[in-house]
Amino acid sequence: MEELPLEVEFEDRESKNSELPIGKIIAAAVIILVIVSAYFALNYYLEASHATLYIRVQDTHKRPIVNSRIDIFGSNGTAHTEMGSSNYTFRLETGVYKITVTSPGYVRKQMEVKLVRNEEIVATLRKKIFMKLAGAELPKAVICPGKKYGTVRVSNLSKNDSSASISFDGFSGLKLSLIPGTLLVPAGQNATATIEIACDKALGKKEVSGSISLKGSEDKNYFTITILPVPSIDFAQKFSIRADENESKVISIVFRNMESFKVDGLSLKIEGVKDINTGMELKGIVSFERHSSVLEKNFSLWPDGTEKIHVYIKGTSAKAKATLLLYAYFYPKPKEITININSKAG
Repeated sequence: MEELPLEVEFEDRESKNSELPIGKIIAAAVIILVIVSAYFALNYYLEASHATLYIRVQDTHKRPIVNSRIDIFGSNGTAHTEMGSSNYTFRLETGVYKITVTSPGYVRKQMEVKLVRNEEIVATLRKKIFMKLAGAELPKAVICPGKKYGTVRVSNLSKNDSSASISFDGFSGLKLSLIPGTLLVPAGQNATATIEIACDKALGKKEVSGSISLKGSEDKNYFTITILPVPSIDFAQKFSIRADENESKVISIVFRNMESFKVDGLSLKIEGVKDINTGMELKGIVSFERHSSVLEKNFSLWPDGTEKIHVYIKGTSAKAKATLLLYAYFYPKPKEITININSKAG
């Protein structure tokens, strides 16, 4: 029997082993590529469908309000709330949002924003107003140097008594002050205070403007005041008259305004009548009315105008001197007018 040669085939394991890892690598690479693509696709979707909203809360002086609260309501029904800061960051889906900003002592602020990309908004809150400037009146003109007065009225809208302080801004060359310095306003009522407008030196003729406001309030009342020089007023300062004891006489004092502007706030007063020999005060001798005792006369002078004031005098048996004083807010001291009264017998 012929023996056949034995043939054995050996499998090339190295070849198969080398083919197997390549397939796995390719499969793994495909998986990784899918994951990376999904990641970027998701990230792109998130970036496209979301945006960051930055909110800064401040007062009207641009100072941060730390004790604030933000409530955000989305058109898709979502709600977000943050509090206790002045700067907020929200990561939101793009869309329309209603935003409410609150803080104790401030007026609530509501806003609406259409968020399509990253956006920053500033919420400026105004303080709640419990005191309100109800009105003010100032003179249209002030003669310098001198003083004049106006008024201010404040309303208290709260349920508690409160005090108000007034701020004055502008009015170059003038000093405005509240008399008294603070105004007590009862709950739910109004109160009125006096404003003093003063200037201590001549400034010539010019106009100055300024504003009046309550301290802590943004509301202002604006005024323009004309500053005028001390006017020249021409009048006689000495008179002499003869009258018997039973006679009545009248003299006229003429005041002439030498300026081209109106002068108001003038007051002529009868200070007294004295017996020249004894120094005794005599009563009922001089008056601004014929049949009654009127000792003061207030008047104004129109531009380039005159004012005639009558003085009624009853005769006396003794020599007497009547003293009248002309007062004006721009005079450092009143101007004196004297009337010497002599009896015919003397």
